[in-house]
This record gives sequence, C-alpha cells and structure tokens, in this order.
Amino acid sequence: MKHLVTLVALVTLLALSQGCRRHASTVAPYGWPSINPAFDSLTVAAEDLYFIAADPDSLQSIVDSMRKIASGLKGEKAIDARACADYWLTYWNMIAGRSGEVKKIVDSVLNVHRNTPPPHNYM
Repeated sequence: MKHLVTLVALVTLLALSQGCRRHASTVAPYGWPSINPAFDSLTVAAEDLYFIAADPDSLQSIVDSMRKIASGLKGEKAIDARACADYWLTYWNMIAGRSGEVKKIVDSVLNVHRNTPPPHNYM
C-alpha cells in the first residue's frame, strides 16, 4: 500500500510538472512546432482561416508576418518557421489555383535544400 501511495504521488507530481513548462513544444491543438508566442499566434490564425474556408488572399498578411519573424531566427526554429510559412503559402496558392506561384515556392524550397549541407557536415 505504501508503494502505491508513493507511485500515485510521483505520477501526480510528474503530471503537474508537465503543466508548468514555460513553453510548449507544439502549438495546441494543431501540433505545429512552437517557435515563439508571436509566431505561434500567427500559426493559430492561419489554421483558423483554414477551418472557416476563408479567401486564400486573406492569408497573405499572416504569411508575410511569419516570414518576417522567421528571418530573425536562427537554427531549428528558423527552419521550422520558414517551413510553416512556406506550407501555408503553398497550400493557399493551390486552393486558389495559382500553380505558377506554387511552382515558384517549391523551386525556392528545393533550391535552399540543395544549397544546405546535411546536418552531419556541421560537426
């Protein structure tokens, strides 16, 4: 019985400590990687536009803000932020039937990928 009480107390403490983390690792409830509070709020706004089937052009200012924030980041956060912004821009251009714009974005992403050495080259 003593071990059961200790186990329950430990599990409760662990659960509470998870709720006290300063920054979430993902943007709830959507699962995007958490970048920073400003970027995360833009991610939620983009998702909300998706769910109300908004006009594709309404996303442009959100993506512009995402890219501005991404340009000031470094490392994995910058990569995640650019990927999120490019995803939304590509998705909404596909919805709007702008295949030329989609091709430009995909070519740009592929060009960056081709010119970036694999992570193991940084060691």
